[in-house]
Amino acid sequence: EKNDVFAMGVAAKVNVTPTLALSGEYFYTLPNQLPAGYNNYMAFGIDIETKGHVFQIQLTNSPFLIPEYYIGATQGSIIDEAANGDFDLNLRLGFNITRDFQLGGRVY
Repeated sequence: EKNDVFAMGVAAKVNVTPTLALSGEYFYTLPNQLPAGYNNYMAFGIDIETKGHVFQIQLTNSPFLIPEYYIGATQGSIIDEAANGDFDLNLRLGFNITRDFQLGGRVY
């Protein structure tokens, strides 16, 4: 059994306004490394900053959160075509909230 996969990833974040940013990432896996039915990982997101919180919403084709799985175990592309010609959206929605807080005069 083969347990290693070589993938190259790229990520970008663009600040649209001081409180709004768009982000995306993509991992390309070299051919013949993954079994049939596995696809490259792709995600798009939006970050919305408020006074101390950052709300992040992501759309991705992977159900996994850690690199060992989302790079090597993502099944299905963003848009899949069924044998009968119908199209199926293969998207997952993710949501994060982060908060800056101050402890002992230092912002974390």
